[in-house]
Amino acid sequence: MIINETNQLNSTLTVKNAESKDIPVIFLSANLSTNLNNFSINAFSNDLNKNLLLVGATNLAGKTIAEQYSEFEIEIKRRAIEMGYLLF
Repeated sequence: MIINETNQLNSTLTVKNAESKDIPVIFLSANLSTNLNNFSINAFSNDLNKNLLLVGATNLAGKTIAEQYSEFEIEIKRRAIEMGYLLF
């Protein structure tokens, strides 16, 4: 019997607004499946807040969108390695 494992990872990327509050601007979703070693990453922007996506914009922790995405990507790779993906 073959048992397939599927994992879903989600994250919200945020930037600081004029009132010094973190506002969600991008939603990320990743699906990992051991069936044929498939994976996908999806990103959706929040149209109401995408005007905050300025070059160098950061969240309250001081991280840019690129830095936040990098952390998400690292977690995906870590989990994929645990699941036995040969790609990583």
